[in-house]
Amino acid sequence: MTIISENSLPNLNQLAIMVPVYNEEKILQENINRLYNFLEKNLPIFEIIILDSYSSDRTGEIAQAITEQNPKIKYLNIKSPGKGGKIKYFVMNYDYDNYAFIDADLPIQLERFLTIINSVVNQEVDLAIASRYVPGAQSKRKFVRKIASKVYNSILNFCCNLPTHDAFAGAKSWNKRIKHIVWPNVKNLEWFFDTELIYYTTKNKYKIKEIPVTYQDFRGNSKLNLVTDSFRIGQALISFMWNKRR
Repeated sequence: MTIISENSLPNLNQLAIMVPVYNEEKILQENINRLYNFLEKNLPIFEIIILDSYSSDRTGEIAQAITEQNPKIKYLNIKSPGKGGKIKYFVMNYDYDNYAFIDADLPIQLERFLTIINSVVNQEVDLAIASRYVPGAQSKRKFVRKIASKVYNSILNFCCNLPTHDAFAGAKSWNKRIKHIVWPNVKNLEWFFDTELIYYTTKNKYKIKEIPVTYQDFRGNSKLNLVTDSFRIGQALISFMWNKRR
């Protein structure tokens, strides 16, 4: 079983592809296999890290079975309140040259995800992000979610002066400069972490690139609750703005 321990740090010159999960038993095996098969054809060196936070379904069992069949896929269970917390824990504790993550439902084309990764691996930029709102991008979502997303991104751009159009699309990649200089400043461990990541990358004058993607909600019902999570993100934004002023 290939489960990461604190003493099994990888060699340098490697790329970590993180897949944050929670209760993903229905899609995990098919999507991890699909992601692996694509990356194996297109990248020379990589590892896929399944980042769980004590799922209450069979996610952990399925993930462990996958790792037994493939040494390039690893599984880590983290006590974390959210997606950002899992990612930050891994980034700050495991030393790779470059990092990337994609949501478990693989909401963008894998070819575009490869472009995001290569933009960082080839040292074109320090942080590359998927975007649903730049020329060439499409967003295949329910109308109300599309409008809510655009409104919230507009608010972020106004309040935080972000140079990007889309903070939340579920795929990003970055290098070790971002790991060491930017990630320690990211405090939010849930849905707002993307905003802080982009903000502090900009503040430290590192290069950011938005990659247009076709984004699709394959779940039917997103795990992001439009009411409760929007309220929590709003609270995080107010807290962030208050602390930034101080």
